[in-house]
Amino acid sequence: MQTWEYKTIKVETTGMFGGILDENEFEGQLDQLAEQGWELVVSFDTSQTYGTPREAVAVLKRLRGGFVDKNATSHETMAAVEVIRQAE
Repeated sequence: MQTWEYKTIKVETTGMFGGILDENEFEGQLDQLAEQGWELVVSFDTSQTYGTPREAVAVLKRLRGGFVDKNATSHETMAAVEVIRQAE
């Protein structure tokens, strides 16, 4: 049976009231993690006053031990997330 490990990263937004994401920094972090076998599962932002994004959050997964199943599909990825949600 395949088992997954998960990682969450957060990138703070900038600007007087927030909401400005340094896309190069965010993508750079994702690229570095992808080289280590991490796959993006979902990304979203957290809100502060009046819905302005405070930070970008990304949840990544990889097979335990750092091995990536090159044949995994998006459907399998979402199924794994659903199993974890149900276990909580």
